[in-house]
Amino acid sequence: MNISQQLGENIITLLLTAIITGFLIPYIFKRIDDRKEMQQKETDERKRQEQQETEAKLARQNKIIDAQVTFLESLAELLWEHQLLAIMVSYYYIVVGNNEYQQAVDKYHAMAGQLLGRIRGEISKSLRLSPQTTYELLTNFYYKDLLMLDRRLEDLIRTTKEGKDTKDGWAKFNISTVREFAKRIDELINEVALSLQLKERNVDSKTAIPHK
Repeated sequence: MNISQQLGENIITLLLTAIITGFLIPYIFKRIDDRKEMQQKETDERKRQEQQETEAKLARQNKIIDAQVTFLESLAELLWEHQLLAIMVSYYYIVVGNNEYQQAVDKYHAMAGQLLGRIRGEISKSLRLSPQTTYELLTNFYYKDLLMLDRRLEDLIRTTKEGKDTKDGWAKFNISTVREFAKRIDELINEVALSLQLKERNVDSKTAIPHK
């Protein structure tokens, strides 16, 4: 190989090297950068979607918690309102007199049915806001405690109307409603709040209402 031929090959090699260096390598680097940018965009989009899903989930959870708080407050208010109506009947019989007693009876008859219906409606809401065990706890209280209180009160009203001596019965009813039944309501609200995780359970607590 003569010098001219070797020189020509060297020039061609240099030209090819220049072409590769000037065009091909930047192209390769650009493709690499483009791929990295696409991957970064995909990662950012995935994170954005995950963030949106997390925010939507938190929003749903907050709505559920708000609904649970409203439910518990409404239930407690209705139970205490019913208890007060029942107490007032016995109080007016024992302490005040016949006229006020009859007014209390009339007020109870006018409002108790509606209150009991609204309480039962709130219990139905617990089906979608609380565990099944909470719904069972509430229905158990409704039929075995609340309606039983109503029946006892109606029996006393009836026997009083018949002219029988019911002073002792009214006294016992008043005491049990003011103390024992009030405690049952507190226990019930506490258990429901625990089941909805609206408060922390105290391991030393002895207020749980047993299933009957």
